[in-house]
Amino acid sequence: MKAAIWTAAYVELPLHHALRTLCDFGWRSFEVSTEHLEFIESHSNPDREIQQAVRFCAENELEMPQAHAHLLANVADADTAKRVDDLSRIKRHIDIAAGLGVGDVVVHPGYCIDDDENLDIARTRALNMEAFRKLGDCAAECGARVCLENMMKSGASTVEEMLELLSAINHPAIAICLDTSHAHACGLDLPDMIRKFGANLVATHISDNDGAGDQHRTPGVGSILWNEVMDALHNIGYEGLVNFEIPGERHPAIELRDLKMRYARGVAHWLIEPEADGLRLVVKPFEWGDWAVLGQLRGVQLAEHGITMDSYEIKPIPPQLPEYVDRSCPEWDTDWIGVVYLSGDGGFWLAWHDGAPIGEVGAQDLGGVAELRSMFVVKEYRCRGVGTRLVNALISHCRAKGIKAIELWTAFDGLGQHLYRKCGFRKVPGRGPEFGEALVRDEMRLRLDL
Repeated sequence: MKAAIWTAAYVELPLHHALRTLCDFGWRSFEVSTEHLEFIESHSNPDREIQQAVRFCAENELEMPQAHAHLLANVADADTAKRVDDLSRIKRHIDIAAGLGVGDVVVHPGYCIDDDENLDIARTRALNMEAFRKLGDCAAECGARVCLENMMKSGASTVEEMLELLSAINHPAIAICLDTSHAHACGLDLPDMIRKFGANLVATHISDNDGAGDQHRTPGVGSILWNEVMDALHNIGYEGLVNFEIPGERHPAIELRDLKMRYARGVAHWLIEPEADGLRLVVKPFEWGDWAVLGQLRGVQLAEHGITMDSYEIKPIPPQLPEYVDRSCPEWDTDWIGVVYLSGDGGFWLAWHDGAPIGEVGAQDLGGVAELRSMFVVKEYRCRGVGTRLVNALISHCRAKGIKAIELWTAFDGLGQHLYRKCGFRKVPGRGPEFGEALVRDEMRLRLDL
């Protein structure tokens, strides 16, 4: 994920000047705003404006991967002339955006406001399907995509409505942009929306509000639970822009606006690369050179339970476990880490802080599904975001490998239950056909379908 901001933070400036100002505050990626597309569209020399912006980005290693087409367009308007004009204007904006190097163009779904609600919904759906298929063709010719933005109007608000509309349009160049402020103002569950959107989600408009209206403020100002939102984005393997669209911070006093944009860049950095409760973490896959430090970490874990252990003997990676493995040893699976965790599509990760391991997570590939068998965070680092980072690393890996589910057993009264639920796991009865029984009676089964 990359931090980005919409260029209308400085709507009164030409695009290349707005880019320069935001670059001075540390921003490196941008969504080109409707206002700047309109400025270029109406300029006497639009090619020059495009070239100036492209050249500035090239000289300063910046990028403009995203744009927002005609903000007030309504491709489902009852007025045919307006509908056709709006569609033509969006197409012009797609062309301008392509010239700027944009790959994803955000467009609002159309809406109708007739008194007959049933007719309204049916006609709106049909007009949206017709318009967005044309826009998809236009974007595809430019090597771009059109991203449907969730709105605060019936028919394009909930995750179900958005996915139904996306399915009805059925075009390979159409995807989804999530506007967090719109969803939160509608009282919707943002993490749940993100997980249900899954791979269909390719763009974002990130902003906050207090739930009372569409305020578009910097994250942290309102009541959105941003840790849960970012965890959900990690869960689905989202790799797009975390794009701040915060017109609620566009203060008329330029000096104050500058401070707000500089502050927003720091917030974006915290969202994408959180220092878990002040910790600078590195989470990376286990390598054989980590064997000794893993042994130390396991020693700390067992010591919490009053168990001492000898130093590890490195095991090879045989095609299968030997005929007899002493599973009474609490560390038998780690002794055989090569075959239990590192074969197939399984995996094992360590969390590091200041060069020392402070946590680990491991999952075994059981043939299209994975069992999270090992999870530990050193006591003084618990409840500080370390476990979440580890589990999200595992989830992202499993999604990339095509694994269909992750399952685990955890104690009813343990901290793990809260962690796993926050990452999207849900309690399920009994056990899945691929998984074993609980080790002890006071454990529950949790499953995350990917």
